[in-house]
Amino acid sequence: MATIPVRRGIAALSIPQGLRHGVALPSAAVLLMAVLQFVQIFRRAINWDEFWHYSQIHELKAGTLSRPLQTLHTRLFGWVTDLPGTGVDHIVVIRLFMFSCEMVTTAAIVALASRFSNRSTAILCALAYIAFPYVFKHGYSFRFDPPAAALLMSTLTIFTYSRLKPAAMVLAGVLLGIAPMVTIKIVLYAPAFAGVLWLRWTEEKYSQDYLRRLAGVVAVSCAVFALLFLWHSQGQLGEPGVQSKTIVTKAAGAMFGVTAMPYWTFAISALVLAPITAVLIVAAPYLIARSGKPNAERIAMAGLLLPVTTLVFYHNTAPYYYAYMLPPVLVGCAAAMAWFANRFGQTVMIASLLVAGLAALLTDPPSAIDRQRALLRAADELFPRPVYYFDFCGFLGTFPKVNGFMTPVSIDIYRSGGMTPMHVTMGQKVVPLLMNNDPMFDRLFAGAEAPEFLPRDAEALRDNYVHFWGPFWLAGKVIHPSATARSEEFLVPGPYTVRDSSAIVDGKVYRPGDIVVLDRGVHLIRAAAGRDARLVWGKRIKEPSRPAPQEPFWTDF
Repeated sequence: MATIPVRRGIAALSIPQGLRHGVALPSAAVLLMAVLQFVQIFRRAINWDEFWHYSQIHELKAGTLSRPLQTLHTRLFGWVTDLPGTGVDHIVVIRLFMFSCEMVTTAAIVALASRFSNRSTAILCALAYIAFPYVFKHGYSFRFDPPAAALLMSTLTIFTYSRLKPAAMVLAGVLLGIAPMVTIKIVLYAPAFAGVLWLRWTEEKYSQDYLRRLAGVVAVSCAVFALLFLWHSQGQLGEPGVQSKTIVTKAAGAMFGVTAMPYWTFAISALVLAPITAVLIVAAPYLIARSGKPNAERIAMAGLLLPVTTLVFYHNTAPYYYAYMLPPVLVGCAAAMAWFANRFGQTVMIASLLVAGLAALLTDPPSAIDRQRALLRAADELFPRPVYYFDFCGFLGTFPKVNGFMTPVSIDIYRSGGMTPMHVTMGQKVVPLLMNNDPMFDRLFAGAEAPEFLPRDAEALRDNYVHFWGPFWLAGKVIHPSATARSEEFLVPGPYTVRDSSAIVDGKVYRPGDIVVLDRGVHLIRAAAGRDARLVWGKRIKEPSRPAPQEPFWTDF
């Protein structure tokens, strides 16, 4: 194969002529990253969002789900709960579907970018996506993002290459109708759709017939959405319309704004972790303007690029968001990718993009996935029948969690009165278990300032739970020796086991191992001997025989 010397400013390269603008090398690089990522499906620790989404599946099965929007996954994956294994194993199975969605998105990037450049450049855009560190780590995660990106990118591909004849019109409408049931943040793709549709309309010579076909897509999508909404909301708690309005209102209030951006540091990290991709995005507007392409194409590429601006005003931009946001953006970078590939050579671009992805793999800390499995098995051992519990994210999917998902955005909603306070819940339900799976609980029980909790909730949790095993805290009291009995309010009624030493409860002496049944309310307690005693909820619940897994229970973003 003949070679030609190519000097590109920073290096003199000798590139095989058949590969200089070919597809073999970038395709091999995309395949390499896909294989490496596929392995991660089975070994990377489950993230808190994945546990939350999994817990919603059990809510639907239990008839306690009350969120008709953004919970379509509960219908799609209800069958996984019948499989053997723990919730971790079930989430791994769901990850396989999410990975397939990511592959659809990757293919759509190639298809769309090919419209604005050559095929090798389009594959480089796909490589920039799958090798982006945050996408490599979270592109297969059990979240809204992978299926939403696949649905929207597939629809954009249909719009780009189709004249919206009946079959394409229906398919595009079905995909768009499903998308808002997956997540309402599909609105963030609006500039990408506007740009592509403007391009297609100009190519159709501003045809009125094309607008009618587009209206047909909208009609189909509305019908599909309505049917899915009615079907999915059946059997859910509350009034579906009211619940949906509440979801949208809270999302609009909590997710948008230019202040209090909780994840802005991740945007800075992205610049450092994937500098080549960052340069491409920054250079893209200038290179689009200088591309010499027709105005409609430049408008389309600019529209595809614009979702990157959501990092400025959309709050929920944690690393997993990049798997959703980047696909149209990297298509919009096609002109920039072509310029850089011609300037520095395809091989340099491939190597630079691969470095970012491989660094994400090699620097990932040891996985906590086996520790997570151990904790789920321990919970089933401690409570053969699930009980109400508090925690951060819904870790115990088969158990009914009775506080909100304690993310920064959700905490703001909770503290502003948008969620039921925990002490109120304790007055309505028997909540014997608290799982300490976030540092906010460490601070709480250490007596330090815990701004995540309402003051009355912080007091109720500190006063009504004692450490039992690992991250599991059970309802209970530590009783210190004293000359007289003291009044203590018990917010968790039920049987309590006396442990460590004898105790006097409401004037009666109980020895270690005795069971005392307490109503919700105030009781008089005192240690009967000269050392501490404990009252621990449950009838002689035994700690697991094996040592508790050591933290961390999570792998950081």
